[in-house]
Amino acid sequence: MRKISHASSPRVRFNRFRSICLALLLLGIVFRFVNLDYKVYWHDEAYTSMEITAHTRSEVVAERFNGEQATPEELLVYQQLDPNRTLAEMITAIGREDVQHPPLYYILSRFWVQLWNSTSPLVTRSISALLSLLIFPLIYWVCLELFESPLTGWIAVALVAVSPFHLLYAQEAREYSFWGATILLSSVALLRAMRASNGGNWAFYAVSLAIAFYTFMFSGLVAIGHGIYVLLNEKIDALSITGFRFSRRAIAYLVASVLAVIAFAPWLYFLVVHFENLKATTEWATISLPHLTLFKLWVVNFSRVLIDFDFNPLLEYDFWAYLLMIPILLLEIYAVFFVCRQTPKRVWLFILTLIGATALGLLLPDLLLGGQRSGTTRYLIPSYLGIQLSMAYLLARCLEAKTFSRRQFWQVMAIVLSAIAIVSCTFSAVSNTWWNKVVSYHNAEIADIINNSDRPVLVTDAFGYNPVNAIALSYLLEPETPLFLLPEVGKSLTIPDLSDSFTDVFLLNMPDFFRTPLEEKYNGRTVQVVGDLWRLER
Repeated sequence: MRKISHASSPRVRFNRFRSICLALLLLGIVFRFVNLDYKVYWHDEAYTSMEITAHTRSEVVAERFNGEQATPEELLVYQQLDPNRTLAEMITAIGREDVQHPPLYYILSRFWVQLWNSTSPLVTRSISALLSLLIFPLIYWVCLELFESPLTGWIAVALVAVSPFHLLYAQEAREYSFWGATILLSSVALLRAMRASNGGNWAFYAVSLAIAFYTFMFSGLVAIGHGIYVLLNEKIDALSITGFRFSRRAIAYLVASVLAVIAFAPWLYFLVVHFENLKATTEWATISLPHLTLFKLWVVNFSRVLIDFDFNPLLEYDFWAYLLMIPILLLEIYAVFFVCRQTPKRVWLFILTLIGATALGLLLPDLLLGGQRSGTTRYLIPSYLGIQLSMAYLLARCLEAKTFSRRQFWQVMAIVLSAIAIVSCTFSAVSNTWWNKVVSYHNAEIADIINNSDRPVLVTDAFGYNPVNAIALSYLLEPETPLFLLPEVGKSLTIPDLSDSFTDVFLLNMPDFFRTPLEEKYNGRTVQVVGDLWRLER
């Protein structure tokens, strides 16, 4: 009888794989804190600093966008702590003007910047990087509850650690990396309560769900997925035509969910009272995109958990980029299929509801009503986590396969996937901008052009994202650069009187109906320089 080599025993292989995963975890932690203050501090992050210091967009517009000259230094005042503005004022201001973002992350960020007495990008982003570390123990815990497999847990930790998508949002002063942690917390609480149904575990679930609600609005879709999971797992017996009799676990889930919603009621009040503001701040998500464009976004977005080279399908088409992304997408689909074929109902149903509740909850309104919600990468974090759990299970099972050839194939596959992810993270870490900077993508280049001009002036107005993007740009401009900040030109068309002493007149995201009379007044023409930046050539 042939003896099994000690070097190839399951225990030795597990220790080797765990060591590799631990190395990837440490690398992922390093990535999260490398060049943390190097990337462009973009519009949404400037909004975060404005909110945690209890300033508002309407305040900025009223005080600065009045047709008078200002400086970047004066705009950055709205990013600084004011000892006279309280935490209660901060929460009220967010509820009034930006109700789509519940306050928990912003409360934690406020305490953090007060601790360091600084609102610099480094300090403000560092709380996101630290909170993102919670994902590692939580996804490991989910794997233990769901798969009862430590190896699957270690692989899931490694996949998240070197995921270029998770790295991006770990380095951004927004709540999305923390939201990922709260999704996992509520998920593990649900799995634990389903396994051992008692009052303590269901109370834990209620608290974790309330925390998720207070972190991001789309936690509601996650909760709906949890409800579908519970109800499909439980027997529902018909009583009569008047109703149903639910199992005790189903009733416990409903009670816990209701308690979480009650805990969230104070913020629901803001949602109801300031619903018009919610519609206004999310109106961009209702703008329809062609179905082909949406499809390209889905392909790119779902592949970004493993590969990301700053590719934007809305701006460019690169055959080679899709050639790399489509195999990743097919592998993810196979991983979900593998879980459905190889695991009991309680496992694969949880994966499907975690992925599907958010994906379908965003996709169906886009297809039926129009919009681009499902093309917004950060909204799909629950779906990405479900896919990564599936990938972890697939790799764990195949790396422990009985046949040597199959183990070798999946070892090579794991090495290739890790290499692609690490290279993606490396490029991202050393770049000063990336696709997630959206409206501020070109700010570093814009600032270089303006700063290297002889006597520049920048003109912009209060339309849309311009006020807060002007603040974000101010981090990069020379402190005394002249800025002409106009009211929204669509409401009042005012052509500023610009001194001849300005050798370079720049316009930031100003419309055609403003540029034309400006050209006539100064007998020149406007030329696009980069992104939304235009120059007036007299």
